[in-house]
Amino acid sequence: MSNFFIAVIRSLIPIVVGWIVGLLVSLNVHVDPSITDGLILSASALAASLYYIGVAWLERQFPWFGWLLGVARNPVYASAPRHSA
Repeated sequence: MSNFFIAVIRSLIPIVVGWIVGLLVSLNVHVDPSITDGLILSASALAASLYYIGVAWLERQFPWFGWLLGVARNPVYASAPRHSA
């Protein structure tokens, strides 16, 4: 699997988790409709961020946790060529 697809998968999984959390929040939110969308979007973004950070941290200690991001290996990026001035 190419590094590009590994990076995409590892980015999309937390977004999906955040989306699911947002859906769950929307089921139980009974507030002013003018702030409901912002609340759900904020909860989704926070959940996705915390999920990625948590799994990435756990993966450093226990590499098999990487599967919670869809692929249990980090993409490897080539270093950019240096340009002389």
